[in-house]
Amino acid sequence: NINGNLLDGDMELAGNYLYNGNDKDMWMKSNRRTMMDGNEEITTIKEESNHSFMQGHRAGIRADWDVTKRTSILFTPQFNFGYGDFDEMSKDTTDNNVKGRVNEVDRNSHGDNQNWTASGRLLLRHKIGNKKGRTVSANFNYNISQNRLDGENNSTTKTFRTNSYGESIADIKKVDQQYFQKSDGYTLGARLSYTEPLGKNFFLEASYRYNYRQTEAEKMTYNLDASTGDYTSLDTLFSNRYVNTFINQDARLTLVKQEEKYNAQIGFSVQPAYTKSVTALMREGRDSTLAYSVINYAPSARFDYRFSDRNFLRINYRGSTNQPSITQLQPVPDNSDPLYVSLGNPSLQPEFNHRLNVNYRNTNTETFATQNAGLNASYSKDDIITARWYNTDGVQYS
Repeated sequence: NINGNLLDGDMELAGNYLYNGNDKDMWMKSNRRTMMDGNEEITTIKEESNHSFMQGHRAGIRADWDVTKRTSILFTPQFNFGYGDFDEMSKDTTDNNVKGRVNEVDRNSHGDNQNWTASGRLLLRHKIGNKKGRTVSANFNYNISQNRLDGENNSTTKTFRTNSYGESIADIKKVDQQYFQKSDGYTLGARLSYTEPLGKNFFLEASYRYNYRQTEAEKMTYNLDASTGDYTSLDTLFSNRYVNTFINQDARLTLVKQEEKYNAQIGFSVQPAYTKSVTALMREGRDSTLAYSVINYAPSARFDYRFSDRNFLRINYRGSTNQPSITQLQPVPDNSDPLYVSLGNPSLQPEFNHRLNVNYRNTNTETFATQNAGLNASYSKDDIITARWYNTDGVQYS
């Protein structure tokens, strides 16, 4: 960390750099039993080894400039860069208490990853006139990211079944693939707020926030062409391109009361959200588009009370909209583990969360003893959860 002052002390300038690395070896054995309908049970024994290596660099700047006595600018850019690789091997066996041995899987995979992120925040603050508390501020933020993953996926799956003579036979399926995966995204946001003093320590704050996020994801999977020995055969089931656009807004009015012992605020917000997803269905040779809009309304409230310099109570409520992640939205199956296949759902709507937090703190400055008590409650509308099911071969899908 480096800190200093410029412009005759009117600008505080700080810089920071962080390096982090991780070299990990893991071995794991698990025994899992799943109760199905009736008396049927599935038991899966898994042995897995994993070696992963990761390095990362982060650099950032914080510049806080008092342009005049009334106007200030805060700028905090940051850049992250990371890279690494992984090697995984596993062996799985699945048994059914009614049908006997269901399947056996041997797999190994390898991958190399590179990623970077550039982000930052620009905050402009200005005091208007001579009336205390009358201010206007504008906040701009950005986030640009790029992630690349190139990997190999190899597995042999034996699925057991009983033929017409009552004999147990195995159907063998081999996977020998290379895949190239990338995810690019950028977010632009702005927030404008105005505070007006109403007298007797009352203030009214009006704010508007706009966020735009676009994510482009692509996974191209190629099977081994036995005639050429190269990975040139595109597997359309495990390949796709996906573009998601998410726009959310927040228009809010908040009434604030500030006193020596306590601060209180109550507000109300309108939060429209818009989502559009375009998926390239390569097997069908066409694009699929889904778009929808939602509007949420939410009050907000916060109450802070300071019993003394040692005792403090805070009660806070807030509502917020959360967009599904690109992994939860992208519909291409992930078959890196043949017994656990996952895929996203492009029809997911944004969640809306209500959160209530109560916190009490008591601090003894002489003995450095601190007591904390907290209560948290939340309610989610359109909550995103994971659905899981099995097929007749004992493969779990999620």
